Amino acid sequence: MNGIHILLIAIFTVLETSHAHGHFQGIDRPRCQNGHGHPVKLHSDTRSRVYDLRRLMANRNPNQALSAYIVTSFDDHQNEDVANCDKRREFISGFSGLRADVVITQKSLALWAPERYLAQANAELDCDWTIFDMQNYPSITDWIGSELPADSRVGADPQTIPHFLWSKYDTHLHRKLIRLVKVSRNLVDEVWKSRPPPNNYEIFVHPVVFAGEKWQTKIMSLRLRLVETRSDAIIITSLTEISYLLNLRSNDLPHTPVVKAYLIVSHNETVLYVDKARITLGIELHLKANPCFIGDLCVRVRHYSNIWHDIKSYSHRWHNVIVPSHCAFDKGASESIYSSLPKDIIQSIPSPVILMRAQKNDIEREGMRKAHIMDAVAMCETLSYLEQKFKAGHKLTEVSVSKIVDYSRTGSPSNKGLSMKTIVSYGRHSAVPHFEVFNGMDTEIGDDSVLIIESGGQYLEGTTKVTRTLHFGTPTSEHRTAYTNVLKGIITSATLDFPVRLKMSEVDALTRVHVWGAHYDNKLSTGHGIGSFSSIKESPIKIDSTEEANLTFKAGYFFSNEPAYYKPHQFGIRLSSVIEVEDIEKRDPTGVPFLAFKDISLVPFDMKLIDTSALSTEEKRWLNRYNADIRQLVGEELKKQPSAQAFFWMMNQTGHIIEYYPESEFRKHNNANCQIQWSLLSLFVIMFGIIL
Repeated sequence: MNGIHILLIAIFTVLETSHAHGHFQGIDRPRCQNGHGHPVKLHSDTRSRVYDLRRLMANRNPNQALSAYIVTSFDDHQNEDVANCDKRREFISGFSGLRADVVITQKSLALWAPERYLAQANAELDCDWTIFDMQNYPSITDWIGSELPADSRVGADPQTIPHFLWSKYDTHLHRKLIRLVKVSRNLVDEVWKSRPPPNNYEIFVHPVVFAGEKWQTKIMSLRLRLVETRSDAIIITSLTEISYLLNLRSNDLPHTPVVKAYLIVSHNETVLYVDKARITLGIELHLKANPCFIGDLCVRVRHYSNIWHDIKSYSHRWHNVIVPSHCAFDKGASESIYSSLPKDIIQSIPSPVILMRAQKNDIEREGMRKAHIMDAVAMCETLSYLEQKFKAGHKLTEVSVSKIVDYSRTGSPSNKGLSMKTIVSYGRHSAVPHFEVFNGMDTEIGDDSVLIIESGGQYLEGTTKVTRTLHFGTPTSEHRTAYTNVLKGIITSATLDFPVRLKMSEVDALTRVHVWGAHYDNKLSTGHGIGSFSSIKESPIKIDSTEEANLTFKAGYFFSNEPAYYKPHQFGIRLSSVIEVEDIEKRDPTGVPFLAFKDISLVPFDMKLIDTSALSTEEKRWLNRYNADIRQLVGEELKKQPSAQAFFWMMNQTGHIIEYYPESEFRKHNNANCQIQWSLLSLFVIMFGIIL
């Protein structure tokens, strides 16, 4: 049977590889022809880099030459928004977008990117590259199978590929009789002669006054989870988890305040693997690192590279070790971590730190609310300034607005930078989800379409994210209808009381129901978890109907609510706010607890884009309450600012709207009033008759 199975695989492989080279054409690239058959170059020449890489692929030991090499966007800790020294995919391809993977063979070059980045990739990559939509056929392994014969060797750096993805690649390529090979020294690093050095920012303590818990308490809680799972230890590779557990922060990633490190936690030992030159006396005292003995509640500090030696040493003592698996936005540990341990001792489950971190403590919750008030002050100042400049005739473009938004947050003493790259898109660009300006495509902002601003900040108190859609002119009825439907999605979530068994995936439908009424839908997720002075995308919360996990909400969770509408090549509407999950201390008759959502983002909506006649009475009441909160909480802070412009702009945007009844409700209400009036009149007549 095994022989027949191998024969069938061989026949299938022959049929697959019999397709002519270039069978998968990729996206159309009209810019690569100027009428004379010559490629049009829009980006720096990467051909010499590819040539050097191909030479390394070929010039290996006998029988070890590589037919292809995979380069991902991930760094060694499976982050996608990486430091400059880890932008290997950008260096070798020239594509500067956040997410993409490339494969280089001796004859072909291919890149896979999400749909939002395809236009950018088309503009930035030279014409040697074939570009594919990451969400569509073919996959990376399908393409490799069509390009390479059986018995080929495909190389990749196992440190830059999460284990679950490596396993997927390996399985699919094995079916095509192609071998996936671990290359311990990244080949891109070998040809990157001017590679930037690693970040060397200061590591600082995140005080308990903001963190809410000492690191010792968190470590003890984690050890209880080791007992529950009957594990000897856990290897933590996620930078956000390590920074959360130890109350440490730095700027080792562009928009996430983390420290580049590994962490091992066992029942009697905690070991941090980090660049020891960055550990100051203050950090040593914080971690109680010197001296630190086994059994003490302290953190032993080892050099970053010692992790590989220690894992192999510990593996002789461990019987069961947690190696984190993929969970929502966390990719889990790399293939290198997994392959450094015996398979029989690995417990591959989502890191228990994910659930610990997601449920914010009381101090973190209060901090998140304060951060959003400070952020709203900055955004009100920015939006009022932009409106003033536009009315005065100043030229505004997507890039200039982005810079103004970025600068606005620096005024707060507790601001520590941005939580994401600010995205500003106008007109046709706003019709592209999360559009990013590239290669001189900066558009001037006018008064005939909508402007979307997506941004967020990192504060000592918490992390913020907010998206607002604006119009500097007179919106069309289509603009107002689309905006109002999206706003109704925001209101639906913000007014929801629900039983604790409600699944996260079910909230996605509640938020979309109003745009569905306009016979529209999009493939984007509705929301995601938000960290506390941490990542803008935090697991396990993912509001998406395609999610298979049956996760439910807990009081203290924070997530983004991001309904949207995109009309291709015309315009887009996007609104996002951060939602806090609250315990309202109510139960149904059977004792099931109820929770509620509360919108803590306090940036006004654009009133001229709202069709108030399409809002129900309850929706108007919510909007009035929301605007009242802005006037009270944000207005109080704006009064302290030297300029009154932002305050008056905010007051104008949060005016009270009449909560009249829709016609159907008005009839019902009016009929009830008539009955009451007739009853009172009858009673009056009877009483008058008795008196007479």
